[in-house]
Amino acid sequence: GGAVVGYLTNWMALKCIFEPVEPTQVGPFVLQGLFLKRQDAVSGEFSDFLTARVLTSENIWNNMLFGGKAGEFRAVLQEYTRSFTDSLMLRKFGVGLAGYDTANIDALSGRIADELPQHIGGLHNYIDMTLGLTADMRQRMRLMTSAEFEQVLHPIFQEDEFTLIVSGAVLGAIAGGVQQYLTVKDIKEKEAAAAAAADGNAAAGAEAQEG
Repeated sequence: GGAVVGYLTNWMALKCIFEPVEPTQVGPFVLQGLFLKRQDAVSGEFSDFLTARVLTSENIWNNMLFGGKAGEFRAVLQEYTRSFTDSLMLRKFGVGLAGYDTANIDALSGRIADELPQHIGGLHNYIDMTLGLTADMRQRMRLMTSAEFEQVLHPIFQEDEFTLIVSGAVLGAIAGGVQQYLTVKDIKEKEAAAAAAADGNAAAGAEAQEG
């Protein structure tokens, strides 16, 4: 019983967060998912959390320099270094890199990528402030339709929905088991007390008859 109650409670709670997606009239009431109904406030909280913990300059640079796309970043940096050098030579000397060996330029771009981690740390605060992701993200999320807003938030919770529901069932089963144990224990204690009282009364009656 407790497992079923715990399962259904968590399942209903998760449903109420995201459903109904659109405001739905049910008699005198208008029903809508709690997150969707409070889209303005949730947009602010979600944007603050995401830009403070995930979309930071430090995380973005670490991902570009050392993550799975590091090779692509180096390729882009190499291409930019070639383009910048070619443009610089055209302005200074009237000739570009066409026909020249670009091995030294490519080596330079590799060195830049290698040394970036040593110098980029001091710029994180400036980059975060300049990007201004928090305000931009908050504004964009507030302008989303209910369906778009649900599609942004719901996938974040979907991975853990099954775990939350099962944990509710397990905790419900434990609570139900503890309650049943305490109930049975209480009944047995009352029965034992009643039996002791009955024995005491019987003994008192026997003594009275002997007297």
